Amino acid sequence: MLSRRQFTKTASATALAAALPTVGRAAPSEGMELLKKHDGIGLGALVRSGEVKPWELVEATIQAIEAVDGQINAIPVRDFERALDRADSIRPQGPFAGVPFSVKDTANVGGLPTAVGNKFFANSIPKQSYGLVRLYEAAGLIVVGKSNLPDMSLIPTTEG
Repeated sequence: MLSRRQFTKTASATALAAALPTVGRAAPSEGMELLKKHDGIGLGALVRSGEVKPWELVEATIQAIEAVDGQINAIPVRDFERALDRADSIRPQGPFAGVPFSVKDTANVGGLPTAVGNKFFANSIPKQSYGLVRLYEAAGLIVVGKSNLPDMSLIPTTEG
């Protein structure tokens, strides 16, 4: 069984499929290898150089999440469709352009639930993203979902 740290390291230094179409696109396993070899800066450099497309990284991240998240429950809120749409439209500028990313479930991301690790708040869906999340996206990071955390972030460990 993978730890969250191992999952994060394997899935992507910054953060992230079977049901997604890959017609005319590289096999996701190629993207998986890139995620294993590079950190966020390295992945951004590959996107800027044209060696890899942002959608390849997003699809590989989705594949990694789907492969192991059932065991560790690290990404309870997923935004795969919007991430793929953003990957198709992103311009390869800046150090993190096109790099998949997840945010903690304490940060508001417009249109996604912010439960802060508590089922009571599972239906709390903000209309706008926090300023910091908007800055992440402006830097080119692609939010693929929200990562788990302990109930209300009150303790130092997360029990998925």
